[in-house]
Amino acid sequence: MRTISSVLLAVATLSYSLACDRANTPLTLAGPTVIAAAVSISIIGERQLMVGQTTTLRAVAVMSDGSRRDVSRDAVWGSSNAVVCTAHAGGIIVSENAGICDVSASLDSIMTTASFAVAISAWTGEVVSIDIQGPRTLLPGQGDRYLVIANTPDGSQVDVTASATFSSSDPSVADVDHDGRVAALAEGNTTIAVTAYGLHVAFRLTILPGN
Repeated sequence: MRTISSVLLAVATLSYSLACDRANTPLTLAGPTVIAAAVSISIIGERQLMVGQTTTLRAVAVMSDGSRRDVSRDAVWGSSNAVVCTAHAGGIIVSENAGICDVSASLDSIMTTASFAVAISAWTGEVVSIDIQGPRTLLPGQGDRYLVIANTPDGSQVDVTASATFSSSDPSVADVDHDGRVAALAEGNTTIAVTAYGLHVAFRLTILPGN
């Protein structure tokens, strides 16, 4: 009996010791899982079609953790002018009539647009003139994008932004990248120069005083 009692006492002592160790061991709580969100979106793909043709655009998002992700299937696609082109899920674009429309892709309240041209016949590459669409005044901290539209001999218009080069005479006032995206940095004036298909256009951009 004394031997059994000694064993039971040893087991009880060990159980109490383990319970105390657990009570004194600090709990480690796992932190919340951080899910990367879209910071910006770029539309990639053919920007010109003939009437009746279909193409598929891609939406690539830069995420908050610095990674890039193809969000074409997750994005919501839209068209500014359904008479010219219609936008469908997955980035499928159907050209309807000649003209220019803006195709948009949005995800997590981030939206971007790309100018899309539909021509009646195949473009030969000949350009009569170019027009620059975009801001002439901005406030410090603001940003925008320039589009370069080529006028062709048959009277149609083609978005040639991807083929254009951009420069700013004073990057400390406003800087412009190779995609035509401009960032206003400080009050002042700068000249934005654009070249496409051998044609050159320059204009003044004014950064107004901030509030």
